[in-house]
Amino acid sequence: MATGTQQSQVDVEEAFGAFLREFSEPDPSDPLKMREKYRDLVREVAAKKEKSLVVDFKDLVAHDRALASLIATDFDSHREELDAAATHLLSVESPGYAESLRSLTVRFKGMPEKTPMRRLRSDALGKLVEFKGVVVRASRVSPYVQKAVYQCMSCGTTVEITEGRRMRPPTVCPNPSCPSHQTGITRFRFLLKESLLVDRQRIRVQEEQDEVPPGQLPTYVDVELFDDIVDVARPGDRVDVVGVLEGEPSPNDPQDRILDTYFVANYIEVVDKGFEEVQITDEDVKAIKELASQPDIKEKILSSIAPQIYGLGYVKEAIALSMFGSQPVYAPDGTRIRGDIHVLLIGDPGVGKSQLLQFAAKLAPRGIYTSGKGSSAAGLTAAVVKDQKGEFMLEAGAMVLADGGIACLDEVDKMDENDRVAIHQAMEQQVTSIAKAGIVASLNTRASVIAAANPKLGRYMDDRTVGDNVNLPVTILSRFDLIYIIKDKPDSTTDKMLSDHILKAHMVNEQKPAVPPSLLRKYISYARRYVSPSLSEDAANVLQDFFLKMREKSVSSDSPVAITPRQLEGLIRLTKAEARMRLREIAGVTEAQEAINLTKMYLSQVGIDPETGMPDIGPVTTGMTHTQQNRASLFLKTLEDLLEESKGEDIDLETFKGALADKGMAEAEFEKLYRSFLRDGEIFEPSPGKVNYVGRRKNYERKSLG
Repeated sequence: MATGTQQSQVDVEEAFGAFLREFSEPDPSDPLKMREKYRDLVREVAAKKEKSLVVDFKDLVAHDRALASLIATDFDSHREELDAAATHLLSVESPGYAESLRSLTVRFKGMPEKTPMRRLRSDALGKLVEFKGVVVRASRVSPYVQKAVYQCMSCGTTVEITEGRRMRPPTVCPNPSCPSHQTGITRFRFLLKESLLVDRQRIRVQEEQDEVPPGQLPTYVDVELFDDIVDVARPGDRVDVVGVLEGEPSPNDPQDRILDTYFVANYIEVVDKGFEEVQITDEDVKAIKELASQPDIKEKILSSIAPQIYGLGYVKEAIALSMFGSQPVYAPDGTRIRGDIHVLLIGDPGVGKSQLLQFAAKLAPRGIYTSGKGSSAAGLTAAVVKDQKGEFMLEAGAMVLADGGIACLDEVDKMDENDRVAIHQAMEQQVTSIAKAGIVASLNTRASVIAAANPKLGRYMDDRTVGDNVNLPVTILSRFDLIYIIKDKPDSTTDKMLSDHILKAHMVNEQKPAVPPSLLRKYISYARRYVSPSLSEDAANVLQDFFLKMREKSVSSDSPVAITPRQLEGLIRLTKAEARMRLREIAGVTEAQEAINLTKMYLSQVGIDPETGMPDIGPVTTGMTHTQQNRASLFLKTLEDLLEESKGEDIDLETFKGALADKGMAEAEFEKLYRSFLRDGEIFEPSPGKVNYVGRRKNYERKSLG
């Protein structure tokens, strides 16, 4: 109950101590009983051997509004009094632990309002404020001298210094009889053991993507953490921070009117909620459940995804399933099988790939959109950077910032080859590891990846494999659950409907989507938060039958592999996501069949040998069809045979080409394989017009040495 005490008359230590002793609230275990909240919390602090007491600021406002106002407006001046009041209560409740603890630190959470990061300006200096953001950098934890003790080397007098952020030894000895006053020479030494040291870490917190005004760069705040709140947050974590914005003259120019600002955290909490960040009211839940009960809910959701783009139903379904996702599976040994669904779109220019990606990034609470042309390995995963003070810090990239959401990578084929390697681990293991400048760390990248790429030659060529069409290695291609080819082929009927759709989108009476984006966002968030479908036995049988029938096409050792266990895992994820889209707890036969249809479409486009028309997952898993693998084997075997006949002497290139031509290999195929093996270092040219096999040459060298 508010006391109405005037600020000027408040004894902060006494008033805050009274609040800690007297504040009561209903007991969670028995609402009819009242409990002394902070007395109980102080006992818990002693039992857990903690160093700080967390106080809900809203409780203080309810108890004594004047005291709360005084603390919020001038926190620094009363920090020691607050800690003294908490330490006194600890000495009453647990004298033994209080004696071993120098001081119990009071930390506040739950300020009445959050201050936008862009509002942390001069009027916020010195005030206790709370803001939220995402950690993008973090330094290592280092010792910080909170109280420096110096000893005069002339008389042995010790001096304690706690003021200022920089260590400056005293200039004059406080002892009047010190000989240094006569000699004029004063020397001090720093006493490490007598000084008070605490842990210290610096992090950089950046504002959320959805709070950045259009056309502006995200703003950030450098936050200093001390003592028991260091190492609480890692790059990529969403945090709520309570503390004080401080300012001091620049050390380089003390007379400069512009202050260097920094934020000293009093409390920090990781808010790792992902899709749970979306606020859903009781009315929203009612609207969501009503929507889910409609038989055509799937059609409505798909028609509401990028409605300005005509058609592409199977592509929109893949994106929808990626946003709904499936829950991860944890094995008894702790192994984690990802539940996020990765989708790759390969398409001709102008088919709407970028619009689809931008829509997905905008709809997801943690949607990150980036282009391959402007993304480096460090920008996608993580990096070690040196700040202005020369301190190494771990910096999060796009995949880490999208943890718990969607990472949309446009023009992924335009990335540098060395940079693409960085996303291998991030996609499958869903962590990114870094070891640089003495910093070894692993950061979470538990995000669904929706990527887009353009064909090498401008348009997709049906007579080539997916690996020949797009500049992506199989190590990345094989990590996608669905890969779809979007072709731009003129067709009078389709073109008429497409043009009608585009024109209507620009008319005043444009029809609204079946599900508004705001409701769809909440629908997806609700599904991911509360719906965790399990696979029914019937659905499992359907998926197994499909897998076995596809594998039957690969019964002989000389036949292509139509499907691998990795596609089966993808089928399970898709089936559960189909059920989650309908808010169903059990994924049944219907969902399994729809997942199979999507996979069949995927396999019919990229899991096929363009020469024979036979199912072959090789272009995705190995980069070559079974036919191409046979030709590559024939290429190397023929070269080995020729080298055997010549006792290891170099083979004439034309002779080699003629030998393969006699076995039915076309000149174009020979040139392609020759350049490929030459580039990979399998074969080499010892002299113009001559060829040799690296493996074979080594064998002959070993024989001659033997």
